[in-house]
Amino acid sequence: MDPNKPLLPFDFVIDCSRITPCSYNNKKAKGRWKQHVASTAREAWAGRSLLLMPVDATYTYFFRGHELDADNFVKHTQDAMTRVIWDDDRQVRSAAPRIRPLDGTFRLAGLTPVLAAAFVRNHPFVHVRINDHDSETL
Repeated sequence: MDPNKPLLPFDFVIDCSRITPCSYNNKKAKGRWKQHVASTAREAWAGRSLLLMPVDATYTYFFRGHELDADNFVKHTQDAMTRVIWDDDRQVRSAAPRIRPLDGTFRLAGLTPVLAAAFVRNHPFVHVRINDHDSETL
């Protein structure tokens, strides 16, 4: 890993063209989703050490079709990133779920190359953004 490359902010995309984020307690579906998230996160985070400090995370699901229960979707997604990106999910001090129709109109400030590429593919996806936790900001 390049020691000059900052760890945060960091973002990656979870492709949802073949698997839908799990927002309910079906064990098989939840397991498949968590495996998919962990695998995608592992690939995106490759070469970096586990984060050990508090972080804030935003999870935006760009969907087609039906919406999800945002709280459960985030819980399953965040659990899958434990021991892949951070050591313990208690490090996530703020988790913001967002659900948006993929065919909607958006004002995009600070568009990252990762997010731009996901929009170009035009398949449902989850955009995960992880930032340093700033305890001074309320």
